[in-house]
Amino acid sequence: MNISMRFVGGMRPGRGAHWQALARVMAAVPVLVPTISLAVDPVDAPLTPLEISTTVEQTRRDCEANQFFAVFHDCSCTAAKVGELRSARGRAPSKEKLLGEAGEACPSDPRVIHAYYFETCAGAVKSMRTDWQAMCTCATDKVLAAYLAHPNPSTRYLFGLQRDALKACGYGDGTHAVRR
Repeated sequence: MNISMRFVGGMRPGRGAHWQALARVMAAVPVLVPTISLAVDPVDAPLTPLEISTTVEQTRRDCEANQFFAVFHDCSCTAAKVGELRSARGRAPSKEKLLGEAGEACPSDPRVIHAYYFETCAGAVKSMRTDWQAMCTCATDKVLAAYLAHPNPSTRYLFGLQRDALKACGYGDGTHAVRR
């Protein structure tokens, strides 16, 4: 390894071991030079139209790929709303925060939610209840009403709605059990 050092004022190091050791130490130590940058911080930089359209398209694809999310949210509306929010607020808000706000603004068609939840309920309780249709209709109506009143995209929230609706409609009360 050939390390050279340049000294000011005509002073030149000799070939002694101490000068070579000093040269190795100086080469290994990073030099921090303060600089002033007039560039815009990437977090504050405005988004380009391409970045916004890419965000919208990626959000739509992600929404459609998540079947559970897609049942409860209109993916086209959600993607457009995320694009609007990202354009207005810049890069700083997290994708999850924007998706939460957009999801609340874009619930799915109530018929889609109703059909999905009724099928889900029927699949879970049909073999356990003689009154499964009435119970699932009751639970589906309660989930739909609660969700449309507050369309929170949180999975935990949705499962809570489903649990509360089933309990309110008689699930787990021991009545109407199918005898085996």
